[in-house]
Amino acid sequence: MKKHLLFDISDSSTTNPVDSADIYAQALIKGGSKETFTPLLDVKDKARIRKAGLGDVLQADGCTFNDQGAGTLSEKLVSATPIKVNFEICQSTLETSFVSHSMASGANKADFLPADFRNYLTDELSKKMSADFEQLVWQGDATGSTYPVPLADGLLIQFAADGDVIDVSATTVDSTNVIAELNRVYDAIPQAILFSPDLKMYVSTNIMQAYRQAGAAASSEAYYDLKIAAPMFLGIPMVLAQGLPANRMVAAESTNLFLISDLMSDFEDIRILPQLDVTGDDVVRIVGRLQFAVSYAYGNEIVMYA
Repeated sequence: MKKHLLFDISDSSTTNPVDSADIYAQALIKGGSKETFTPLLDVKDKARIRKAGLGDVLQADGCTFNDQGAGTLSEKLVSATPIKVNFEICQSTLETSFVSHSMASGANKADFLPADFRNYLTDELSKKMSADFEQLVWQGDATGSTYPVPLADGLLIQFAADGDVIDVSATTVDSTNVIAELNRVYDAIPQAILFSPDLKMYVSTNIMQAYRQAGAAASSEAYYDLKIAAPMFLGIPMVLAQGLPANRMVAAESTNLFLISDLMSDFEDIRILPQLDVTGDDVVRIVGRLQFAVSYAYGNEIVMYA
């Protein structure tokens, strides 16, 4: 006879949300290229990204005060998009998946604690949400049609609409031309940020693959190196951005890219609600809401290879 896991991991209290901080942190902040962005995590509706630039602060000495260095102070207003999580999974399906996962790791147990099951469920949910947000960060387009693209505008569509962003025309990248194409992006990076410790080159999966193949071809030891160092190009860290489409790159300071959300509100939480004792259905419902946006401050300090 099949043994069901009867668990109760719901909590309707708004002051003690169920694993919401952990789930959102894992899904939004951690994992993928978005992990390098600057987080703004207490945004209820709109975020203000302030941009300052001093003028000519040095001048010839004299007895008269002469203001020449005030510069300008401006701000960019970014509206966050409300997004909800609504789905349900058959409890029996979850149990089968959990039992298989536990047995595969060598945990040969007949019974499982509800806490163990909850941790497994929230971990799987976080990984799925993280992968979807990684794609949304780069490819989001409110006019699109394929999940999760229509949920919010991502960075690529924002860069394309900004005449200040530095454009480098893209081509199909493979191991024979990847170094040349990376050099084209490198040459386009403004001198003001070229040697910034925050500068990164975000690259698509096929470009990272081609770069490693090119490196191995140049030095055959790399084929057998089991401790591959973090990839760099001319001193700039390369970040694998799996949310980027093929043959795409972006060079920017991570401090110039912003991940915007509301993770501080007691009301923005994820709830895991077994329905057996509520509706009689052998399902688990997962519901939640959050605010989400990505943006940047200085377009003239971003290079887009597209």
